[in-house]
Amino acid sequence: METINRSGFICMTFTVLFLLVSSALADGEWATEGGNIYSTNSGNIGIGTTNPDNAQSWNRVLNLHGVNHAKILVTESNGVKTGIFSHHGYNGKIGTESNHNLTFTAGYWNDVMTLTTAGNVGIGTTNPDNAQSWNRVLNLHGVNHAKILVTESNGVKTGIFSHHGYNGKIGTESNHNLTFTAGYWNDVMTLTTAGNVGIGTTAPQSKLAVDGTITAKEIKVESGWSDFVFDEDYDLASLDEVESFIRENKHLPDIPSAGEVAHQGISVSQMMAKQMQKIEELTLYIIEQNRKIKKLEKQMANMIGSDNSD
Repeated sequence: METINRSGFICMTFTVLFLLVSSALADGEWATEGGNIYSTNSGNIGIGTTNPDNAQSWNRVLNLHGVNHAKILVTESNGVKTGIFSHHGYNGKIGTESNHNLTFTAGYWNDVMTLTTAGNVGIGTTNPDNAQSWNRVLNLHGVNHAKILVTESNGVKTGIFSHHGYNGKIGTESNHNLTFTAGYWNDVMTLTTAGNVGIGTTAPQSKLAVDGTITAKEIKVESGWSDFVFDEDYDLASLDEVESFIRENKHLPDIPSAGEVAHQGISVSQMMAKQMQKIEELTLYIIEQNRKIKKLEKQMANMIGSDNSD
């Protein structure tokens, strides 16, 4: 039935065109010049309709009408077929009927956007880059630089940027932080305009803020160390002084209390240095105790030798 309708429509279209041209030529509404034919009528043109649709009051309208479907097709001898299609039950379509890509131009032959038969889209290029064979590609291309920019009315501007001589960039063009999400609106990582990075937080107050557990094979901390303990002029507290401090404060000297850590946290590098300081102090205490033990052992040996001689 559809084939009959289309055939009938084609016959009807040529009949209407023939009648229009014949009538118009007879009435002086069409003129010919060489191999060209043009209309001298100041009105609209309807093909398949006696009432061309001009609800918006355009200056001129060419209305090709079919009962259920119609198309305007532009062809050439090598097989390229480009058209405008209207079909009941489908979206309106503009594109190629042949197996050719479709390129949109702005200005004569100024190619702006290309749709390929593979379903890829190129803006600024007629050959979207798909070297890795992705299912679909949107390729925005500029000679030296290009960007995809997403904006809203209050000024947030987020984009993807490629610029010759620079790294590829993803971020904000406006003075706003950038948050990465995994899952809709599930914020994972935030980069602030101050240069801070937050994982699990959108308001990091340091260069790297993590609200959660960090797992790593190795962490390198560059900081000062505690070898000053071994300097000759280092004031090493006596064990009696240490004992007295512990009894009074319930923690080691120069080490924060549990309450301070719970309230303020700790600096990993400083705490490692403090722990090393206590280890080195403990080593000095052990060395001193070892001296005393050796001295006592020597005294004991002398006392035993003296008793044996008697």
